[in-house]
Amino acid sequence: MTNDRGEVNYEYRIPDGNEGIQHTLYIMRNVVRNESDAPEVVQFARQLTLNVPEKDWRRKILTVFHFVRDRIRYTLDPLRTEYLATPQRVLDMRSGDCDEKAILLASLLDAIGIPVRFKAVGFEGAELSHVYVEAKYDDRWIALDATEKYPAGWQPPDIKNRFIVNV
Repeated sequence: MTNDRGEVNYEYRIPDGNEGIQHTLYIMRNVVRNESDAPEVVQFARQLTLNVPEKDWRRKILTVFHFVRDRIRYTLDPLRTEYLATPQRVLDMRSGDCDEKAILLASLLDAIGIPVRFKAVGFEGAELSHVYVEAKYDDRWIALDATEKYPAGWQPPDIKNRFIVNV
């Protein structure tokens, strides 16, 4: 659905349980696929990494990760609603929950040619309850949880369940 400015925004109530979370991840993947090549997203990603040496992919990943982790405020969704915003909307609001920060991070990395995927995880009870991005670097996936003040590579402890969606 689009708003009066022509922006695509997704807001819907998800079903309970892991099936709803998995469906949300596919919508997030589609948002990234549809929005990461938007001129303003590409321009922002390139500007953000402008001072990183040209083929230093690791530093490009870290630069984008640190921006989203440190400059986009973590904020919860409205009660009983799963809200997903486009990367441009997250940049405009400068806030989002784990899925919106993940959408922005994945979109910015995708816009500069870094392969990404979403990883949803569950803890006690094993129901999926959190999502973060993994970026591919040197044939391995690096965890990028932009909701915590931990370095790249950190993953939440005690993961009991996981579901991965490649972008």
